Amino acid sequence: MSTSDFVVSVRDVKKMYPLGKTEVWALKGISFDLRKGDFISIAGPSGSGKTTLLNLLGCLDTPTEGEVFLEGVSTKSLKDDQITDLRHQVIGFIFQTFNLVPVLSVRENVEFPLLIGHGKHIKPDTAWTNHLIESVGLSDWAKHKPNELSGGQRQRVAIARALVNKPRIVMADEPTANLDSRTGESIIALMKKISHELGTTFIFSTHDQRIVDVADHVIRIQDGVVV
Repeated sequence: MSTSDFVVSVRDVKKMYPLGKTEVWALKGISFDLRKGDFISIAGPSGSGKTTLLNLLGCLDTPTEGEVFLEGVSTKSLKDDQITDLRHQVIGFIFQTFNLVPVLSVRENVEFPLLIGHGKHIKPDTAWTNHLIESVGLSDWAKHKPNELSGGQRQRVAIARALVNKPRIVMADEPTANLDSRTGESIIALMKKISHELGTTFIFSTHDQRIVDVADHVIRIQDGVVV
């Protein structure tokens, strides 16, 4: 099979960071393929290279060696403006710190990515925004600011925001790290449900065994290699 058969393909990816006169290899040759709708956990101890790999998949960083393909296109061949468009049109991000804009309401936070898309103002689809807010259980909180919400509610806003562009791939970096166990379980169930309904590919960097347990596939990394 070629890379065009997969949503994500990683081919012998290596990443080196210079530390003074020393070269630190965070990734030492990673390869795998992911299909549409996969619910994937990238698991491993701290310092194993999970976040580095997620940053490469999300086009937030570039490999030192090897290639990352998204929907069959090598990110290596893209110019900066093409990478920016790819991030806005194909990829959604969920961060463990939520990264909500404090002065905006829930609705405005969800719609925010539509207003910053590489200089292109996209008119929000009100029906789609309403559907997302309802899907994450926040219809009664749409006009509230982030400081009026619990941690779990803020993460739900972050999930809806990640989906507002209808991305085919969502990258989630430790999305349950700041949540209590009950809230974390409901967030995981919500993301699994969305993955099934929309065919969205979810890729998690996580220590959370509950995400590992429900993942379709687990990519275990240790010392920069898949084990």
